[in-house]
Amino acid sequence: MSKIIIIDDEPLARSITKEYLQKHPDLEMMQECNDGFEGLKSYTGTPA
Repeated sequence: MSKIIIIDDEPLARSITKEYLQKHPDLEMMQECNDGFEGLKSYTGTPA
C-alpha cells in the first residue's frame, strides 16, 4: 500500500484528489496540506 500526502493550495483540487484516492484502495491518504512547507513538516514529523 502506498501512503499519500496531498499538497495543494486549492481546496477544490484537494477534494478532487481525495475522491480519486477513495477509488483506489491500494493508496492511503495520510495527510492533507495547504502548501509545501506544511507538507514537509508532515512528512518529517515536525510539529506545525
